[in-house]
Amino acid sequence: MAEIKDRLTEATKECLQHYDAWSQNKKDESSREQLMEALHELRKVSARLEIEMAVSERDLRKNKPIPVPPHRSAKRKVDNDGNDNSAGNKNNDDNKPSVQVETKPKRGRSSRNNNKSGN
Repeated sequence: MAEIKDRLTEATKECLQHYDAWSQNKKDESSREQLMEALHELRKVSARLEIEMAVSERDLRKNKPIPVPPHRSAKRKVDNDGNDNSAGNKNNDDNKPSVQVETKPKRGRSSRNNNKSGN
């Protein structure tokens, strides 16, 4: 982590120096190019810092297990006969009427030849 801090400090100083030189003479191509290189180095250092932060966060999360959602952690119901009764809404334990959805019959498609009038 000390290496990143040193690189960040150095890249920032260099970028500020090149910015000052460029801002005094914006028409100078060499000062503009040096500023672009310094900015590029600063971006590389900041990318390295982001990677280090992500690795650190991943290590912290590794210690905390992800909790199992409640619907996954619930045990399945098994009746006295050993049958699995966790078949969704198929169990009608409430003696409520079950709702069935009727589907419309599918219409057959007629071919294009049947739709054409005589040519």
